[in-house]
Amino acid sequence: MVRLLIDTYRTAEHQPGRLRGELTSQEIKKHVAMCLKPGKSTGPDRCPSELTKTMTDEEFRIVKMWMNEILTEGTSRHQAMMSGTISQVHKGGGTNKTSDQRSVVLLNSVYRLLCHQ
Repeated sequence: MVRLLIDTYRTAEHQPGRLRGELTSQEIKKHVAMCLKPGKSTGPDRCPSELTKTMTDEEFRIVKMWMNEILTEGTSRHQAMMSGTISQVHKGGGTNKTSDQRSVVLLNSVYRLLCHQ
């Protein structure tokens, strides 16, 4: 749970990756401010990080509800949010060699919050 900038006392015993209680608005806002960097490529939702950082209170409430659903229950009814786009990125060297490319997965900006390391 350190990945989500959450103190270890918030994690549920004997359930790795689950929380004891829901995330607070302050915890999520702190995580958004620290983890979503501007100018990054978008995922299938085509929403840049800057858009996530400027959510209205109602939009933020929906994201908070979704994150808590996943982290407390371990499930989500919103599977489309968890999709990503696989892309090849050239990392140097010859352009004809597959060994000079690497695969990256572009995630939806909100889902990136849960996956951030």
